[in-house]
Amino acid sequence: MNTDKMKKAFIAGAICPSCGKEDKIFVLSDGNTKTMQCVSCDFERDMNEKQNVNKNKYEEGETVPALADTDPQVIKWKK
Repeated sequence: MNTDKMKKAFIAGAICPSCGKEDKIFVLSDGNTKTMQCVSCDFERDMNEKQNVNKNKYEEGETVPALADTDPQVIKWKK
């Protein structure tokens, strides 16, 4: 990362997946790359890598359905 133009933003209410502490996660960004880090422990994750958001929902080897495979839901607004 280019340290000259880096932006640091704390994420309110975020819980560190490593140490479990709340409000300790921040994102470092230089426009091209983003890195999520924790101020309490050594946790660090490259935000540009694709992560499986349903990682804990499905067992290893199980197929995760694509969003296009699900039926759309109709939402009706009351006036």
